Amino acid sequence: MRRILVFACMILLAGCGRGSHQASPSPLPPSLHLGAAGLSFTGISCGSNPASQTFEITNAGEGTLTWSVSNVPSWLLLTPSSGTAPTTVAAQVDTAGLSCGQSYSQTIHIEASGAGNTPVDVTVSLTIPPLPVITTDPSKITFAASTCGGVATSASPSFIITAAESSFHWSAAADPPWIHFAPTSGAAGATVTLENIDTSTLPCGATSSGTITISSDNTGVSPSSVTVDVVVPPRPAIITSTLKVTFTAVTCGGSATSGSPSFTISSDGNGSFNWSGAASKPWIQFAPTSGTDGSTVTVANIDTSTLPCGAVSSGTIAISSTEAGNSPQSITVEVTIPAAATMNPSASVLGFFATACKVSPDPQPFTIQNNGGSPLGWSAAVTYTGQASGWLALDISSGTVAAGATSATITVTPDASGLTCGLGHSATITLTATAGGSNASPVPSKTIEVGLSNPMAWAHQNPKPTSYPINDVTFSELGVAWAAGDGGTLFRSPPDSPDYGNNWIPVVSGTGANLRGIYFVSALEGWVVGDSGTILHSTDGGATWTADTTSPTSQHLQSVYFLDASHGWAVGNAGTVLYRDSSATWTATAASGSKPSQFTHIFMNDATHGWITVKNSNESLLWTDNNWSTMTPQDQKSAADLYSVFFLPKDPNSVLPNRLDGWAVGAPDKVSGHGSILHLYSDTGVEPWTTELVDSGTTFPLLDLFISGPNLGWAVGGDEGNPPTLPGTILRWDGSTWSPVSFNVGDATLPSPKVFKAIASNSGNGVAVGIFGMAFTSSNGSDWGNVSGPSINNLTSVGFALDGVNGWAVGAGGTVLSTSTGGTDWVKESGVAGNFTGLSVVSATNAWAVNDTRQIYHYSSGSWGLQATLAGSGNLKGVYFADAANGWAVGKITNGTVKQVYYYNGTSWSAQSTATCVPPNSPLPATVTMNGVYFLDASKGWMVGTSGWTARTIDGGVTWSCTQTNPTSNTWNAVHFVSASTGWAVGSSGRIYRTTDGGATWASQASSTGSNLFAVHFSDATHGWAVGAAGVVVSTLNGGSNWTPQSSVGTNQSLTGLYFAPNGLEGWAVGANGVILHTVSGGTN
Repeated sequence: MRRILVFACMILLAGCGRGSHQASPSPLPPSLHLGAAGLSFTGISCGSNPASQTFEITNAGEGTLTWSVSNVPSWLLLTPSSGTAPTTVAAQVDTAGLSCGQSYSQTIHIEASGAGNTPVDVTVSLTIPPLPVITTDPSKITFAASTCGGVATSASPSFIITAAESSFHWSAAADPPWIHFAPTSGAAGATVTLENIDTSTLPCGATSSGTITISSDNTGVSPSSVTVDVVVPPRPAIITSTLKVTFTAVTCGGSATSGSPSFTISSDGNGSFNWSGAASKPWIQFAPTSGTDGSTVTVANIDTSTLPCGAVSSGTIAISSTEAGNSPQSITVEVTIPAAATMNPSASVLGFFATACKVSPDPQPFTIQNNGGSPLGWSAAVTYTGQASGWLALDISSGTVAAGATSATITVTPDASGLTCGLGHSATITLTATAGGSNASPVPSKTIEVGLSNPMAWAHQNPKPTSYPINDVTFSELGVAWAAGDGGTLFRSPPDSPDYGNNWIPVVSGTGANLRGIYFVSALEGWVVGDSGTILHSTDGGATWTADTTSPTSQHLQSVYFLDASHGWAVGNAGTVLYRDSSATWTATAASGSKPSQFTHIFMNDATHGWITVKNSNESLLWTDNNWSTMTPQDQKSAADLYSVFFLPKDPNSVLPNRLDGWAVGAPDKVSGHGSILHLYSDTGVEPWTTELVDSGTTFPLLDLFISGPNLGWAVGGDEGNPPTLPGTILRWDGSTWSPVSFNVGDATLPSPKVFKAIASNSGNGVAVGIFGMAFTSSNGSDWGNVSGPSINNLTSVGFALDGVNGWAVGAGGTVLSTSTGGTDWVKESGVAGNFTGLSVVSATNAWAVNDTRQIYHYSSGSWGLQATLAGSGNLKGVYFADAANGWAVGKITNGTVKQVYYYNGTSWSAQSTATCVPPNSPLPATVTMNGVYFLDASKGWMVGTSGWTARTIDGGVTWSCTQTNPTSNTWNAVHFVSASTGWAVGSSGRIYRTTDGGATWASQASSTGSNLFAVHFSDATHGWAVGAAGVVVSTLNGGSNWTPQSSVGTNQSLTGLYFAPNGLEGWAVGANGVILHTVSGGTN
């Protein structure tokens, strides 16, 4: 509070000057004259300065009056304090440091040199008012609350502040902070009003006191205070109708219910109260969550998804009230939950194998078993690895399985029609529980890994299953046979296939390397090894394969063997021995590389003891007893190079339970010249080993063996000529001797597989694989059948009727193959001879073929017959029919003169002249052989041949016009037109030429290959294909502006014939060693 001070000041000024008047005045001296008698100051309040005052100093005499002041007190300031008259002097009082309620007086002297009345005294008075006194009315205010924690009110919540001084100013503060009032500062006479008091922080059943202190801004003024009392009544008590609410769930993770889910909240009679509730666990929900006494609270059904199953879970609801004395009170909530469901799918992996590019495999089923205590709700979702998606469908994607029950069958259907061929595609079916579990006791999600092998765009229809050499064969646990071969070839049979041949399915390996060894650890996990250190691994039953990047070698690997998923070995060139353990990494063993020879095969008796055969006639058998930290050569007798070794397991029921018996086979031994067979045995299963050389009775090398029991085994091999020409060899062991086995039983006309390179057996079923086919048995080897195909002679041409199912392929050795199934089955025709060079199919009942002895065969009325033999010498190279009554055959035949083209008029054949073919008027040179011919209709046609020559006719061959293209060393092999103006010719060194003026001029197109091209076909003006040497296939989608090699051909045999259906998708290519390839995707992946 500001104190009001009152000051009174008085300054008395006195002074006079007297003079005399004479008759003759002389100059008067200066005379000091003041304009005020004195100065009196009165303060407004203590501590404040009164207003300043002025007075005049004049010269009542003559001359100059110079003055100064002295005896001035410290609280007075005169301005100026000296000078000459006249002057106005300002007087200002400074009360700082002076006591309130006091008066001060001081006489000051004003002196003027030379003045007759100097000095003149002036009295200055100062009066300072006393400090004010603060009073309040009343000095105490009482509040009362109606409830504990409620708002307290007062009938007289105000008081007045007074002080004696009108300029008094005050400020106020409360203690404790629950006191609030306004205003908090002001002047004397102000009324201060207190707010109603929030007693929520005050003790109930008691009186709480506080004060408001009023202070002045003026120094020295004593504060005053007002007492504030608050009377708060005692708190009521909370009473609940029950202390526990019990719930029961029907299923884990489901909703739990209660027969009595409610309780009431009441007061003990000591007043009402407001309450709020809080649950100790988030799974407890109730309403209302707040209210007043007398409320009924209902606990909601409980979501048990976060609670452990097979257990009782508890929590509490705390009822709290700031007004109740016994707050909080707790109600227990208890929930009983049955055990969780279980989710056990019947399959962890589903492998799908398309039989051909974009041909969808059959669906596969699985079920879900629930062995738990709650019903299982489930849903399925499919995720895809890689870019392709949407190719997998489930007929049931969600459902419920009762406790202890099995779901309905769920069918998984793949759709390969939109997938890229030549790739393995992967997906994951994730089964997620939607009911039957909780977050605390979840039903774990289960996954089913799905693999789909979508074979290369071109598939073999002959020979079966491939034209590549097959190097190894094995069986998985499910009786599925697997084979691996050159060019990244992988094949599988369906489980327990009756012939293990006709139904082999090509499988995408993802590599073009030659594959030499294959082994399945289980039905799902398989391994393949091959050239340049290639190691492939599959965990989905072989549907997809990935390269194992931990392979530590670039040497060709020849063999792989696994005892179990954590113990595997691979061997190969330069003495390489690799080992893979549970670390999932391939490493070279200590002895790896210690010998420079090619290791051909490995067999392990256990994790530390095993055998390796070696392509080294002086050291062909190695043994280890320390997992190839070291290796010991064994006595090979007179055996030469050894290629395979196999051991029977120990027989615990034998009189010699530790005895091990094994066999090794290889090249002809050094004494008899027969394929080497070594019998190895030890009664203790460890060194020393006894070796016995057994006569095989065959002069051919033996490359592999498989022993099913003490009295049953097989060894295979054959002529390793390049190319091999003799049938492969199969020997059977009957417990005492090895003897040859006949195969190809029932059809001696079928070609025999050449050189069996591997053999495997499973439950009486055996497969021997090699070059150009395989042999199989389903009777423990009592008889063997041959799987190869109708021919392995070179094929030169192929054609189909427009129905796409009736077709023929022709080739060397009188080979004419026919199909009425689109190539699924090919049959060798009889009654034909010669090396066929050309074929033209008019319809399903009308076809023509020509051979190198000038013979023309016709298919009619369901059989082939010789229709004509052209006179002279030479041969025919091609034939084409525009319709049933118009056909042409081309080549070079000498009969007095050289003829290169012959015409069939519906009845007979006759030579056509090229007399005016070459400008200005010359025939084709006699050295030219025409190799290919094509007609759009009975009038417009073209033929091409050696030395770059092409010819065209627009009158059915009555006249021909010829053009020699550059380079003239080029040989044209085939020609195809899509219109009278546009066509293509293909030939040597990968040349592809196009004409857009009917063959008058030709322009080169970049073919993307340097291989000789032997056939060309266009389905329309933009889509075309050409085939050639070493399995080359090039295709175009823009009329030849760009030709692209197709990478999914699957053969290295030369391709010499080509046909595509009008849809541009389904096509066939034929070539060397009887190769027939088929595509349903235009040959593109």
